Amino acid sequence: MRTQRVYAMHVVSLIIITIVLVSCQPEDSTSLEVEDVPENTQPPEVDEEEAVSEEPFEEEEPEENSSQKAEVTDTVLDHDIKTLDDYDEDTFRTLKQDSMQPRLFLGNEEVIGVQQHLGLFKYNLTAEEEIWRNEGFIDGEHAQIVDELLYIYKSSQLVSIDIHSGEVHQTYPIEKQYDTKPYIFEDYIVWFDQNVMEAYDIESAELIWEHPFGRINSGLAESDDAFFYESDMSLYAIEKDTGDVIWEVERPNTVTESSSKTKYPYVHEGSVFVQSYNHPDDEVVLIEVDASTGETLNEASFENSYMWYRQPLMTDDGLMISTDVEGDGDIVYIDFSMEEKWRFDHAGWTLVDYLYDDGMFYIIASKSEPGEVTIGDYHLIVLDTETGEAKDVIEIGDGLMDDQLYTQNGKVYIMIQQGDIQTFIYDYQGDTNRPFE
Repeated sequence: MRTQRVYAMHVVSLIIITIVLVSCQPEDSTSLEVEDVPENTQPPEVDEEEAVSEEPFEEEEPEENSSQKAEVTDTVLDHDIKTLDDYDEDTFRTLKQDSMQPRLFLGNEEVIGVQQHLGLFKYNLTAEEEIWRNEGFIDGEHAQIVDELLYIYKSSQLVSIDIHSGEVHQTYPIEKQYDTKPYIFEDYIVWFDQNVMEAYDIESAELIWEHPFGRINSGLAESDDAFFYESDMSLYAIEKDTGDVIWEVERPNTVTESSSKTKYPYVHEGSVFVQSYNHPDDEVVLIEVDASTGETLNEASFENSYMWYRQPLMTDDGLMISTDVEGDGDIVYIDFSMEEKWRFDHAGWTLVDYLYDDGMFYIIASKSEPGEVTIGDYHLIVLDTETGEAKDVIEIGDGLMDDQLYTQNGKVYIMIQQGDIQTFIYDYQGDTNRPFE
């Protein structure tokens, strides 16, 4: 007890000394150095009126970054759905044909197509006249027209066909294997043969070089001097003339599913754009790489719903991406600085196909439930690239769809199989009679 009283007296003495020292400080003193603060010190009480009179603290707005979601600009639900009866033939023409499978338009009314067991043909839709036919063709998969030559497989052999005469112009030592797509460039034809990339002279059909690779994970893109592709989690740049590797960049989070149909990588003004599905943070990443060095210039992460069910489309100013996963998602437009410009809500409609041409996105969407896209209530949606607003939402009809959409120079060709095949020609400018070329 005596010890406690002595201890208490010492504490009181210390408090008195502290009060005296504080009272002796000069009036203009602005600081008091305190070395030890008791753990049980309570914060001072604040007068409520005084607190209210102080200016409120304003939080700084977060800086916009490239991965910030844009607001939904428009939704399909805000538009009246039109039918074909709402249009005259200058905007929407309907042509009926029998069991033909046209692949590519040549002009206003001429089409090149393939009929199984009958071969390749050129046909006038209005006059219902066959212009020429070449037998030995089974299907038109991967058919492409470059400089008035049609590149197509004939009995699994790649050939070029004169589109005016139907005669074979050149035969290439390239055999179709599974889903083998030839890449047609100005001077070269490049083809993936198992684990070797082969480049052929487009005129002489001679083999120029071979380039070994692992598993192809992307399509093939080109700049003035190089080709770009992804293989075994790496992005490659190779010389056009020799096939030699210019640079290789490991990208452990890039596309993992091998598909010759994928449109990545993209090349734009000295940059290469690739995407990632397997980011550690469960996000999807768009990556910009310097085409000369392989150095990463920019990248942007997006919400994990960007599991791109449909491959993006590249325009002059950016990329259109579908976030549609089983009917849920938006159509998003991103510029090359990785900034979202707008989003279009397609209200759960299932996207079937889409293309870009002449400042417009042309989309075929079905109101059918996800997973039932083979038969559905098909619509054409026309989006303005600048604003993301729908210019037209048009009901086309039910049926099976084959080669759903083709567009050139602002004219759209749509084919729907409903017993008889119906072909539709749509022109937003209201001139379906002008040539496709």
